[in-house]
Amino acid sequence: MEWYQKAAEQKYAQAQFDLGLLYYGEAERGEVERQTESGPTTGKNDEQAFYWLNLAAKQGIRHAQTKVAECYDQGFGVPQNHIYAFQWYSQAAEQGDDGAQLALEQKYAQGDGVPQDYVLAYVWFNLAGAQGQAEAARQREVLLTRMSPLQMERGQEMSRDYFQQYLIEAKQ
Repeated sequence: MEWYQKAAEQKYAQAQFDLGLLYYGEAERGEVERQTESGPTTGKNDEQAFYWLNLAAKQGIRHAQTKVAECYDQGFGVPQNHIYAFQWYSQAAEQGDDGAQLALEQKYAQGDGVPQDYVLAYVWFNLAGAQGQAEAARQREVLLTRMSPLQMERGQEMSRDYFQQYLIEAKQ
C-alpha cells in the first residue's frame, strides 16, 4: 500500500486508481494486489476511495470515471448526486467503458436521473453488448418489448453512429 500511496501522491493516475480501488474494497476482484510486505491493506474507506478515484478520473482513466459515477450514484464517500453520476458515466461511456455504457442504458430505460428514453437506452445496450456485457443483451430483449417499430429503427441508426464514434474511435 505504501508504494501505491507514494506513486499516487506523485500524480501517477494508475496508482491513484489502484489506491482508490483498495479503499473502495474492490481489490479482491484481482484489479490490485491486496497484500503488501507488511500484510493486508487497510480496510474500506469511502472518503479515501472517492478522493483517489476522483483524481484518477480527472486524468482520464475511464474505469475510474465509472467508479466516481458509482460513488455519486450511491452516495459512496460523497453526497449522492445523480447529475454528477450521469456526467461521469457519460464521459466514461464515450471513452468505451462498457460498465458505464450499461449504467447509462439502465438510467435511460428506467428514467433514473434522466428523462426516460428507450432509443438512447437501446443504443447504450448495443454498445455495451458489443463489448461482451452479457447483461446488456438480456436487458435489451426486455426493452424491445416496450419500443415501437419507429423507436427500434431510430435506435439502430443511432447505434451505428455511436458504435463508430464511441467504440471504434475511442479505441484508436
